[in-house]
Amino acid sequence: MKRVGDHLATEATARGAPDEGDLFGRSAFNRYYYASYLETRNLLAELDTAWARTPHRNIPPLLSTTVKGAVQAQLRRQTGKLISRHEAKAMAAELNVAIQDLASLLSIAYLIRCVADYEPAVKAQKVGATMELQNHTLHEASGWPKRASVHTKTIRKIWRTLAIS
Repeated sequence: MKRVGDHLATEATARGAPDEGDLFGRSAFNRYYYASYLETRNLLAELDTAWARTPHRNIPPLLSTTVKGAVQAQLRRQTGKLISRHEAKAMAAELNVAIQDLASLLSIAYLIRCVADYEPAVKAQKVGATMELQNHTLHEASGWPKRASVHTKTIRKIWRTLAIS
């Protein structure tokens, strides 16, 4: 998905006609969102198969409440027994950053994807060497999949470390 987004982003900025740039730009935003979403959905499927069917707009709250809550509960159970207080605090801090950043990224990317897909009156416009939609650039969007990957790896690592099932 990311490679397709990159190709579409290149096409969007290379097009001379604003309408063509808009169409390719919208599609690039869409692909970058889906690359990030699929990375997150894969994580959710590993943690709990039922979570993989969560509607797109419900994933950020699922991460922030259910996933975070499950990890925090396991941290409380294992602190002082299998892991030290220091290790638990470090894991909790790392988890908080990963979940907060991933949830925020997905919220923003989902909103932009919805504008790209369902609001044709709102145009993606060329700004310098990139395209912009709703004050978000394709350059920014191209980083969404990598950021999602970094955060899902962190969450996965903590989940496995705590042996949550």
